[in-house]
Amino acid sequence: MSTEIKSLDLIDYKFKIKKYLLIIFIPIIFILSFLSYFPISGKLNDLILNALKSSGCPATFTQLDIEFLLPKVIISDLAVPMTCTGAAEDLFFKKITINYHLISFSPFGIPFKADTRLYGQDLSLHYVLGIGKQSVRLKDQKLDLSKLAPLFPQLKLKGSLTVDMRAGLDDNALSELTLKASSSNFELPGQNIQGFALPHMNIKDLFIDIETADDAKLKINKFIIGGANQDSPIRANFVGNINLSKTNTMSSQLALSGEVKLSEGMKQSIPLLEMMLENYAIKDGFYQLKIGGTLGAPTFK
Repeated sequence: MSTEIKSLDLIDYKFKIKKYLLIIFIPIIFILSFLSYFPISGKLNDLILNALKSSGCPATFTQLDIEFLLPKVIISDLAVPMTCTGAAEDLFFKKITINYHLISFSPFGIPFKADTRLYGQDLSLHYVLGIGKQSVRLKDQKLDLSKLAPLFPQLKLKGSLTVDMRAGLDDNALSELTLKASSSNFELPGQNIQGFALPHMNIKDLFIDIETADDAKLKINKFIIGGANQDSPIRANFVGNINLSKTNTMSSQLALSGEVKLSEGMKQSIPLLEMMLENYAIKDGFYQLKIGGTLGAPTFK
């Protein structure tokens, strides 16, 4: 039995499949040819640079490429000045790949997914650009805190933290936030904070649950340090609100209440800490505290 290869013109297509294929592929070829000829990369490059300048954050990049087969934008050597982030140094991204997704309805706009590396670890960010609104999402992103040290210049952290966050912005101002973060190997290396020497603390368990209550208030549903692990040098649980300042984050007002328990080793390492807490009420071995003041200068009641 022989096999004969026929040309497309000799094949009898049931339902005229060949005509449908031509109808589909001719417009696609025309669009790709037009986009390849038209200098859209240069136009988009200028658009992004102008948007960055108008935002007050003079970030720069060396190259922008567009791929149309699987629609994506690739930004090379993006540098974000530390004045934009408050970090100890400029943020540098060797490559950011931005993929377009289907339309979003919450908020209504164009969704993107950005993949990059920051300080040696992979990051994946979901972003929606709407009319006057923006949405940012980190979905179960695992972060190595020791690698992110430049983002926390005044605080040393160690361990991994899994973050699930959704933030909404109206006209570049935070309007909505839900944040859940957890760790089972959280550590505070030995360090000096505002003249107060702290020993190494292997806290292990950490859980944070925060959401917006209104436009200017963050509700702390859970802030648990140490969990039920008796080996943790410090165990704490706080709830309450943070009234956000739109002009200066560190001046945001605190209204928190909770409880703290120190291990015997912690009391011996920092005798002054136990003396500072001795005037507070104790319930089941936990000191009962209320925290006021601001993020930059908290006060204990």
